[in-house]
Amino acid sequence: MLKQLIVRRFKSIKEATVALSQLNLFVGANSAGKSSAIQALMLALDNNMIGADEQLCEMVHLRASSFNELRCFVLNAKSFEIHLDDVPFMFRPADDNMIQTTVQRNSDKVGEYTNILYLPAMRNADLSHVGINSSPRNNPLGRNGEYVIDYYYNHRKDVLPQSLIVDKSLETLEGQVNYWLNKLTGYNIQVLLQGSEYQVHFEDPNKKMLSPIHVGTGISFIVELLIVCLSAKKGDVIIIENPEIHLHPSAQASIIDFLAMIAANSSAQLFIESHSDHLFNGIRRLLHEEKLKLNEVSVYYFTRDENGLSSAQEVQLSQYGGLKNYIPGMFDQFDEDLDAILK
Repeated sequence: MLKQLIVRRFKSIKEATVALSQLNLFVGANSAGKSSAIQALMLALDNNMIGADEQLCEMVHLRASSFNELRCFVLNAKSFEIHLDDVPFMFRPADDNMIQTTVQRNSDKVGEYTNILYLPAMRNADLSHVGINSSPRNNPLGRNGEYVIDYYYNHRKDVLPQSLIVDKSLETLEGQVNYWLNKLTGYNIQVLLQGSEYQVHFEDPNKKMLSPIHVGTGISFIVELLIVCLSAKKGDVIIIENPEIHLHPSAQASIIDFLAMIAANSSAQLFIESHSDHLFNGIRRLLHEEKLKLNEVSVYYFTRDENGLSSAQEVQLSQYGGLKNYIPGMFDQFDEDLDAILK
């Protein structure tokens, strides 16, 4: 498990040091640096197996960008650094136009390979037309999660580890995905391969089969999340941006229970970027209920100053869900609105 992430001069981040746990939650306003921290993590993981010599960097999960787009423009940075634990990566321009990027791992240690399961905020919401992944070994879910259904179809009969099986009568990926989907939404999913496309249908509580366009968009988003998390193996890194998309507050509060279970039982490490106070308060509730240990979770609040530079501040929680350090602007809109109503 990764213990620490350090980012210097990357995009809007001047410097940020983040202590990591099994379940990591990044929160903050729009353009505060949360996504930049996630992208820095993925960029380092994509280049985890390189040698010590400087070479062109790989951008498997991060959409191809020029060095000029990745460096901290405010500081006019000529390089940027990303540290995973005690393994530092140095990134520099490979040409005078700052288009290509080189990377050097300044350590003799060989980084342990980690599989990345990534669901971006702009992931595929239309499950009516889902294609076949032509290179599943290189990126099984696709760059934007567009092949989650393809992965599910090809692995639906895989037997999951006992630690991930809640209903003992349903030991496969298909069984557990439908168990959780039914528990959270009342629906089940059915996937068929028709030619070069997958046909996805959802079975409602009355056993009626519906196409994805006839159920709430949140159902499509939540089933993708379930598939990715239940597919995780030991040592995997799961990165999910905005898991609360299109979900009712009660479902948002429930999904954190599932994510905490995955973090605790799969031996995978979760990184969640979110704007949801329900996820944040759900973590506090799980701590209070002693279903989550303090050393299993890290929460960081990202802010951006008047110069456009981002920083990360640790949100200090107690073992019973208390908040040790109040940070102005963090999930206090409800209180502000209530104060305005009550005068």
